[in-house]
Amino acid sequence: MDSMAKTTPTALETLTILGAGQVGTVIAGAAVDAGYTTYICGSGDAEAIRHDPVVVESGAVPASAATGIARSEMVLLAVPWHRHRGIDPEPLAGKILIDVMNYWAPIDGQLHSLEEHTISSSEIVAQHFAAARVVKSLNHLSQYDLDNRQLPPGDPGRRGVGVASDDQDAARQVMLLVDQIGFDPVFSGPLASGAAFEPGSEIFAERYTASQLREALIRALGQQ
Repeated sequence: MDSMAKTTPTALETLTILGAGQVGTVIAGAAVDAGYTTYICGSGDAEAIRHDPVVVESGAVPASAATGIARSEMVLLAVPWHRHRGIDPEPLAGKILIDVMNYWAPIDGQLHSLEEHTISSSEIVAQHFAAARVVKSLNHLSQYDLDNRQLPPGDPGRRGVGVASDDQDAARQVMLLVDQIGFDPVFSGPLASGAAFEPGSEIFAERYTASQLREALIRALGQQ
């Protein structure tokens, strides 16, 4: 956990957000403020969200999913969990795909593998987007925390955010994004370790600093 080499990648310049709901628009606004060219996509064409006051306020550029994905190397998935199955995985091949979704049985339908914790929700997402570089992050913060708890680097009250992926280079890019939008990224390990900050975990919706988050991950994952 959190043991990857401390190298800082060159930041990617564009981000596309699939999902123009509360979480997607808040992250879009933070990414725009951090200097990313940010596209935001609803379920239809760009015109459907172009005049939405929340989208306008975010500063992100409304786009169709096809356009946004084509223009970005990094795509953030912020739709209800079950809807990921309806997204064509082919255009996302080779892209960094940030999974901020959470599985909720009343909305997404009951899946025994998730109810019994035999697999994490992001591993199922990665099965669908098999050629994408899937990273789990930003899912354990509430909309309020995403919008109001952003702090500069070094601030002792800065929130820690878990980052899990089987692709460490992709994880580094997401960690850079997390840092630039006002949080301290903590690498938890492989994508499966993202289960430690899913709903029902000790970490989900709690306000941990990076050091507190590391301690909680050690407890959750049994690492020393």
